[in-house]
Amino acid sequence: MSAAPRVDVARIQQLIDVVAEEGIDELEVELAGLCVRIARDGDAPAGVRVRPAQDVAPTPQAAPITQDAKAPAAAAATHLTAPTAGTFYRSAQQGGEPFVAVGAVVAPGTPLCVIEAMKIMSEVVADRAGTVTQVLCESGQMVEYGQPLFVIA
Repeated sequence: MSAAPRVDVARIQQLIDVVAEEGIDELEVELAGLCVRIARDGDAPAGVRVRPAQDVAPTPQAAPITQDAKAPAAAAATHLTAPTAGTFYRSAQQGGEPFVAVGAVVAPGTPLCVIEAMKIMSEVVADRAGTVTQVLCESGQMVEYGQPLFVIA
């Protein structure tokens, strides 16, 4: 069994610095089996999304979602796992509304939570359509790479 890819936070920070210094709006690279996407909006700080490279899908503009988000896939429930170690947050702001709650119908790419590691916020998105049946972590909880976060049926 091969080891899961590890996030090199120092390397990601270097990429964030390059994006900021060079005025790049968006950068997507593959690092050690992980796809890292860094995007910024004007003068706003860069946002980072990290996911396994084999799960890389075209952006929504290139490939629109064909399945109706209100009709979840009829597949067995799966666990959505943490792409990195860090602090799990259910909302974008402390005390804010959670991105999703139990019973929420999600489509691929729907934001579910964020994980903070060394002041870098990584948005975790749904990898498939379905309904959130369980939230397995509490906001502010430390999570490990590969730890189940949500059950999507």
